[in-house]
Amino acid sequence: MAKISSIDSVRPKLYDYLNEYSQHTGFPMPDWLNAYLVNMLASKIRDTEIQPEPSWGEKYLILSSQAKVNPRAAQELRQYADQCLWASSTIYHNNHIKLNYIMDLGSTSYIQAAELLEEPNYDNLGKWFNPLHEFLYGALYSNSDQYRLELVKFLAI
Repeated sequence: MAKISSIDSVRPKLYDYLNEYSQHTGFPMPDWLNAYLVNMLASKIRDTEIQPEPSWGEKYLILSSQAKVNPRAAQELRQYADQCLWASSTIYHNNHIKLNYIMDLGSTSYIQAAELLEEPNYDNLGKWFNPLHEFLYGALYSNSDQYRLELVKFLAI
């Protein structure tokens, strides 16, 4: 019998947590959105890069120009948007100048990826970027003991 990876074991717990947190906050989330955020958060357990190389702006310009002719670059643009959502909801939340810059890059990247990949949900992620950022920040750093996300406890198998 194959051993389930720790990321696979985290997904159902994250899904339940985000669903419960969304009900608590009054931010109703469609199932597709909850599943998307769960997969993005779970992927950050393994992929921990926060600052893209060469820089936030340069990375966007490179991917944006390549994405028009290269489907792989369009998918990388969507992954870059995920990175912007993750970074804006975690480490840059209190740095308002950098936060707004990263949020604008992320929102624009999701919308551009939606057009290139013909995926309307990415367009929604772009349009809802700011509320999603606030939701994830609250879920990750809630002051309520009941709704504090402790990723370490999710890693226990």
